[in-house]
Amino acid sequence: MRKFALAAGVLLLMFFVLAGPAGAEEPVVRAVLFWSTTCPHCQEVVNNVLPPIQAKYGNKFDLLKIEVSDEANSQIFLATLQKYQIPEEDWGVPFLIIGKFYLVGQDQIAQYLDQAIESDLAAGGTAFPVLPAITSSTPSTTPTLSPTPTPSSLLLRVKGQLSATLLAGGFVLLLALALLVAVLRVLWLARRPSTK
Repeated sequence: MRKFALAAGVLLLMFFVLAGPAGAEEPVVRAVLFWSTTCPHCQEVVNNVLPPIQAKYGNKFDLLKIEVSDEANSQIFLATLQKYQIPEEDWGVPFLIIGKFYLVGQDQIAQYLDQAIESDLAAGGTAFPVLPAITSSTPSTTPTLSPTPTPSSLLLRVKGQLSATLLAGGFVLLLALALLVAVLRVLWLARRPSTK
């Protein structure tokens, strides 16, 4: 009877260990898109490029859209370009900031956004970029964003890195296997006839 109680206790412990990571947060990639209702390239991005990407990633991709026709939003856009020291030749819409990179124009967004999301999900997700306040007149110490990466550099910056989520999942899997072996051993010993 004691062996059965021990086996039941180990199974209960295994249930709680495995149930914990199920509630763990999945990584989320957050980005900001500056766009205009009067820009045909923006309309193409908003209506045709983004919907399949948002459907593919669901709640793993959180996009804040800021329409720059509004004066206040236009000032936020300009302040963001200055804060992140974006070269003037890249000042235009559609303009998307994701992770450490920015994408300018319909072609770059269509070509690189999916890869950027995959890369940032593998790295554990990203936070929204910090947008400057309109009234801020103090110089920024925010690091410069990198220009649009080439496909190979985008994929290389994640190569060889293991996210904390992946490592924790592997540890839980090993722990679960060890507990399963222990439970099976206890059950096997309980069914074996006693030599006493």
